[in-house]
Amino acid sequence: MANHYVGPLSTLRLPKAWPDVGVACVWLPQLALRAEILRHPDWDGRPVVMGGGPGDLKTVQLCSPKAERAGIRPGLPLREVLPLCREAIVIQPDPVRMATVLEEVLSLLQRVGPAVELGQQDGGTGKNRPGSTAATPQWLRDSRLFMDLRGMSQAYGGNLAALERAMRAVVPGLLRPSIGFGSGKFAAWTAARLA
Repeated sequence: MANHYVGPLSTLRLPKAWPDVGVACVWLPQLALRAEILRHPDWDGRPVVMGGGPGDLKTVQLCSPKAERAGIRPGLPLREVLPLCREAIVIQPDPVRMATVLEEVLSLLQRVGPAVELGQQDGGTGKNRPGSTAATPQWLRDSRLFMDLRGMSQAYGGNLAALERAMRAVVPGLLRPSIGFGSGKFAAWTAARLA
């Protein structure tokens, strides 16, 4: 009987096993914000708030966990950010920077496995994902990259944990990647979100 597995590797109890998985997902939550933290590493762990760009609503689009703990949430008017959190770093989105970082990650993952593609931001439904706000532009939402694992078991000695280590080694840690495996894209993405 084949080993069927959906979930993060930390819960996998089969040493040196390559369960029946066909897809890996690298989920990059809040990529637009994390790309700026990658550019300014000293901002990691600080209250960073991304507002709307020129022509957008002057509201919070994304914010770091420390900013959230101060009461800042997406949709909050930017004028209310500093009264809630005086040390907040308020930035504008940089779509070129985000696209550049995403292309770099895609290229780096292709060194680990050749079949890597960018996933749809809405899961293919045309709707916002749970937890996102309608005010958040599509390109600011999280990014997912999917790797087809067919034929890769032999390259990693049948060790799925070795593949995950290789993936983590090429994706910058400041992007806070979450990696999941599953029989298909949805299952892999769900595993990445739970990891």
